[in-house]
Amino acid sequence: LVDSPDVNASAAAWSPNGTLIAFERRIIQDRISSNPAIWLAQPDGTSFGPVTESDQRGIAPVWSPDSSKLAFTETTSQTVTVYAFTSAFQTFAESSGEPVTWSPDSTALLYTSSAGQLWHAELASDQRGGLPLLPDSRIGQVAWSPNGEWVVLVQLAESTAMGTLWRMRLDGSDLQQLSPPDTVSDHQPIWSPDSQQIAFLRGGNDGTNTAWVLDLMSGAQHMVFEDVLQVAWLP
Repeated sequence: LVDSPDVNASAAAWSPNGTLIAFERRIIQDRISSNPAIWLAQPDGTSFGPVTESDQRGIAPVWSPDSSKLAFTETTSQTVTVYAFTSAFQTFAESSGEPVTWSPDSTALLYTSSAGQLWHAELASDQRGGLPLLPDSRIGQVAWSPNGEWVVLVQLAESTAMGTLWRMRLDGSDLQQLSPPDTVSDHQPIWSPDSQQIAFLRGGNDGTNTAWVLDLMSGAQHMVFEDVLQVAWLP
């Protein structure tokens, strides 16, 4: 994805239609990294150049399910920025920098603020609104199920690094805690393509993560790997 040893590529995101890869691009000079930019490339490495403007800093690219739009966080303004292959960007305020999650029909997205709020943004109306949450909760990460029926989110403890997984409907109903009470920290939830399972990372007291899978029909959880940084599902 890069053509020089002085250029770093990270956070690669492959478009669902398989034609483009978005990634964070940084230039390294004297061991100092430049501000991140969002770039596009073809799978064969042919570069299409930057999505972000020269005065923008982009991180955490996420494609819409129909591959027509790309959302990322612009860190200077702390906004969720949506690129739809036009010269104009659509922006939504108060991004925490965590990756957004798209609705299955690519018309809306969910994202969290630095204050731990959960926002629902509608692209057609250019409006956003807060979702009903647990009382006094702070949300770290959120994932919209592929069937559109559920949201899984990470509730952050106020005084510790503990994270707890919860599942709910978009209107806040059918709220269910998925993490056991004695969990140190569950985070990075990701839905299986059929919306029947959730993979996630569970932090331990030693600072390492294990990868787990939760089957929503049976409620059973089992560990699949130790010492893990990230998980992803095959289509």
